[in-house]
Amino acid sequence: MDKHIELSYCCFETFKALARNYLDVESHHLFPEIERLLGETNISPADVAESIMPKSDEEDADICLKN
Repeated sequence: MDKHIELSYCCFETFKALARNYLDVESHHLFPEIERLLGETNISPADVAESIMPKSDEEDADICLKN
């Protein structure tokens, strides 16, 4: 049997929590642009977390947020 599962999309408040947890960032100059982009698209919190998670020790918050 197929079931339709409704998943929520990432809002800016959720994004800020992910940035705080993964990057230890409370605010950043890119946050207004990220807030605008999140308002224009639908992306899951898991996809956002995957995008901003540092891939190596050399990646800082600037690099991760630009992803």
